[in-house]
Amino acid sequence: MADLGRDLFKALKLLEPYGMGNPIPRLLLKNIQVEQVRDFSLKDQRGAKQRYFKVIFEVRDPATQATFPGHWWGHRRSELPAGRYDMVAELDFNAFKRRYEIRLVDIQSSQVTATPAEVPYGNKWIVDHRDTPDPTASPPIMATCPTDWSDFTPHRQTATPLTLAYALPESIAPEMVWQQWIGMAKYLARTGDRKSLLDVRKKLDIGSRTFQIGLRCLKDLGFESQITHQHITMTQHPRDITPERYEQTARIFLAAVREEQFRRHYFYAVSPATMQQVLGTL
Repeated sequence: MADLGRDLFKALKLLEPYGMGNPIPRLLLKNIQVEQVRDFSLKDQRGAKQRYFKVIFEVRDPATQATFPGHWWGHRRSELPAGRYDMVAELDFNAFKRRYEIRLVDIQSSQVTATPAEVPYGNKWIVDHRDTPDPTASPPIMATCPTDWSDFTPHRQTATPLTLAYALPESIAPEMVWQQWIGMAKYLARTGDRKSLLDVRKKLDIGSRTFQIGLRCLKDLGFESQITHQHITMTQHPRDITPERYEQTARIFLAAVREEQFRRHYFYAVSPATMQQVLGTL
């Protein structure tokens, strides 16, 4: 944690431009104390509260007592209780506060001490076929890459081992996802056409949570969505959007896409033993 700051930020800037094939570097911080956790909702130009939430916090190195600020877009304080964690983060610069911060991507309690043998499902609860995925394998089967530990919940009440049969996710550059998202909204608003939610999420390769964040971002840019019978329609109301406001809105969506893509890659790479260890503590 002692390396966080201006020098590391400048060193990472040398790796730009980031995008497809060159993702933003991420840092692993282990056994870090999280404290002074607060959250707030953003406000528009008129001071009205929006439905975008942001958690701010301090991380502390227990060994040196050094602290560093951080933030987590799209989350609430209740999702980050004070405690010790292993976290994955990106180093960011807060131009408003003129300081360097970490942007939280993923987090896990560092207090997990269970061993696979202690997991009630046993050592064979998970069968790993991710290297050679076969969507036709006998159920129960997980053919879609998860993005959260809660995705395993429907499979935890069976005595039959769960087969992991999902392939390495192909990540679209978040900036491209944003452009497609805006283009789709404009098209639907202009034509009055409608699209199924499944088709939209499949084309953009985003999950339910990122989709909902995307709808809130579109609303901030003057789009109104209506969902009926699992189909979506759009209308657009002219609104003066400053470049700064547009960029801030886009960053919220981009952060959600990056977080979801990171989680998918994590659940593709994590070992079955670690899965059983974590699931046994939830």
